Amino acid sequence: MNGAASADRVTRRRIRQRRAAFVVAAIVAPLAVLALYSCLPLVGVPWAEPFVDFYREHWLRLACYGLFANVASYPVAFWVLGGDDPSKLEDPASPGVLAWVSAGAATLSWVVLMALMLGIA
Repeated sequence: MNGAASADRVTRRRIRQRRAAFVVAAIVAPLAVLALYSCLPLVGVPWAEPFVDFYREHWLRLACYGLFANVASYPVAFWVLGGDDPSKLEDPASPGVLAWVSAGAATLSWVVLMALMLGIA
């Protein structure tokens, strides 16, 4: 009985770690993209200037779209990563690498949305 309870606690801890890693990655990845775009005009990349100007004017709308893209991708990415299935938690790449890949996909969709809003794409 103790062995089963211990295994159950380990499984629940791994699920919590996977969720936490994805949430952290989903927050950090879009911020990294924003930081990158904000720094591009400083190093002389001329095509980034319209984005920075647009971001200054519409930062709240862009932040809401980014939040929506990440929140909408969370259940799908968590399901793809195995969700609450304990058999898929043995993957050595869990939770970190796969969470960053999923957050990167959410961020990519967010960047495409911003590019469409700017008329770049």
